[in-house]
Amino acid sequence: MVYIHLPGQHQPVQVDSIVWLKSEANYTWVYFLDGSSKIISQPLGWFEKKLDFIRIHRSSLANPVHVKHFSQKKSRTGSIELVNGMTLMVSRNRLEHTVTRLKQISGLSRL
Repeated sequence: MVYIHLPGQHQPVQVDSIVWLKSEANYTWVYFLDGSSKIISQPLGWFEKKLDFIRIHRSSLANPVHVKHFSQKKSRTGSIELVNGMTLMVSRNRLEHTVTRLKQISGLSRL
């Protein structure tokens, strides 16, 4: 199991318990598998350097382990559905990278 120490938290957190992250100025909302969330005083880029998550939007990172489904429309927009039922939009600029990473990580079964 891989853990990360989140700034301001006493106990390290198991990386697989993190579903996705959302940027809010110089803070990041961390959303967990159990439905809880915490705001951390680090920008999203800090997490991007430390975690092997997919940057799906300028303000979002997704844990590929928790991507249930990916869909792409002809208009070059896309979205991912996470195991917790949340649907997140994939930006046009990050679409190709998202597809490539999902194929590398999880194979074609979810694409």
